[in-house]
Amino acid sequence: MTRLAIAGTVLMLGLTLSAGARAQTLVSAENPGALVSIIQELGFQAKLETDNVGDPVIHSSSNGVDFRIYFYECKNNKRCKSLHFSVGYDLSDGSSLGAVQEWNADKRFASAYLDDEADPFLQMDINTEGGISQKNFENSFELWQSLKGEFEQFIGWHDKPQRVSSANPRDLGA
Repeated sequence: MTRLAIAGTVLMLGLTLSAGARAQTLVSAENPGALVSIIQELGFQAKLETDNVGDPVIHSSSNGVDFRIYFYECKNNKRCKSLHFSVGYDLSDGSSLGAVQEWNADKRFASAYLDDEADPFLQMDINTEGGISQKNFENSFELWQSLKGEFEQFIGWHDKPQRVSSANPRDLGA
């Protein structure tokens, strides 16, 4: 009788875990429209377009600053495997390599670089190959928002004369 009870408990636990795994929604860069919907459900604007090589790109904005989510590792402009978040800040005096190095030394998930005019850019990548949970994507998007806000404070974005540029080298034909 004890063995039967244990077997029944194990079976029920297995069924419960299996049902939970099936109920989890997976998303990936293979379905750009689904990602646009999730971003909109999070309260942000999101518009799906194509970049200069024909791959999907999401245009979005937060706190008055436009940013892009580029799709990479695509096969014939579809079935993409990863995402690249990117935002640029056109500062009248630019930034310094030292400031960018300071940011990069302290941050794990997003990195900064300077364009040819010393304007700072922030970028973050997400691998979605095989799918990630919707919650994981939402958390990653929220992390991007948080790091973007920290970066804007770090570079003094709201304290300086500015003009936003969310161009990525990919937009410029590079």
